[in-house]
Amino acid sequence: MTSQSGYVLDTLEAALAHTVYGLQQPQDGWILAVERAALLGDDSDTVACVMGAALGAAGQAVPAPLLPDLRLGHTWPGWERSWSAQEHLPPLLARAQAAVQQV
Repeated sequence: MTSQSGYVLDTLEAALAHTVYGLQQPQDGWILAVERAALLGDDSDTVACVMGAALGAAGQAVPAPLLPDLRLGHTWPGWERSWSAQEHLPPLLARAQAAVQQV
C-alpha cells in the first residue's frame, strides 16, 4: 500500500489491503481492519468506508455491539438523522432488494 490520500486509486488500494488483512484475522477481523485503516490517517474515513463495504461483500458483518450506535445520517425528505440503523435499515434493505428483483 502506498498511500491513503483520497485519490481514488490510492483509496481503493488501501481499502483492499485493509480488507485482505481483515479477512485473514481469525477473530475480530472487521474491527481490526477498521481500526488499522482509521489509525493510518490521511483520508482514513473514506478508506474505512470502502473497506467496510468490501468486508460486507465478503460476508463479514458489522460487529453487533456497534450496531445500536449507528445512525442513518441521510438528509432525504422523511428521514430523521437520529434514526437507529439497527431499527430502520433492515426494512429499507428489504424494500431495495425487492425492487431489484422486480427489474
